[in-house]
Amino acid sequence: MKNRKISDYNIKLALEEINHDDYIETFNLISNKKLDTLKSLNPIKRKEKLLAFLTYKGWEKEMIYEKLNSF
Repeated sequence: MKNRKISDYNIKLALEEINHDDYIETFNLISNKKLDTLKSLNPIKRKEKLLAFLTYKGWEKEMIYEKLNSF
């Protein structure tokens, strides 16, 4: 969002409006769906592609690394 010149204030305000449980659920749904499409790859390639995908989508790095370390 910062690349699109959205202010930090607006980003913070928008994130505060999102229900935390819904946010986590959406993250898990999206990441699991992407993992299903990467089943044919070796584990290292799966992690690389999932990392790139979730980073591109703007998810927090901490959440991404936690997900990557879970499998």
